[in-house]
Amino acid sequence: MSPDSGPPAGDLRDWSGGGRAGVSHQPWPLTTRQRLLLSCSILRDHGITAGPVVGDRFDGQESARMQMLNAIWHRNPAATASYVFWYPDDESAFTADGSLRRPLALLHSGTVGRAVQAALAQVGLSTVEIDGNTMQLEAVQSPPDELN
Repeated sequence: MSPDSGPPAGDLRDWSGGGRAGVSHQPWPLTTRQRLLLSCSILRDHGITAGPVVGDRFDGQESARMQMLNAIWHRNPAATASYVFWYPDDESAFTADGSLRRPLALLHSGTVGRAVQAALAQVGLSTVEIDGNTMQLEAVQSPPDELN
């Protein structure tokens, strides 16, 4: 594997990036958007549907939430119906290089708020709770050492 090819699947802390064995090395920094997507992967590992919602903006948040629930139950009728998502047109909150240019609203099923915050914190991101079902990605912290 070349150092620029990225980490293999699995824990990023175990990747040496082609450097000395046991030395954490990452030749490319993760952008805010990449860290958000990485946190979504962490959440999916725990049975929470996470990521940008597919489709256009809806008549309102409830319509988007219902589409998300229908998609979850269509894929797995026994699913927990836990989710976090953002609208596709909110991708404009990111610059072309993946930096956050303005706050990004993350809509979630209220029961997973703490899990979402924990997954985001794991990759160096934080949110401000807006209400019981919405949080806002604002303060972009430095990624943890194992992601740099």
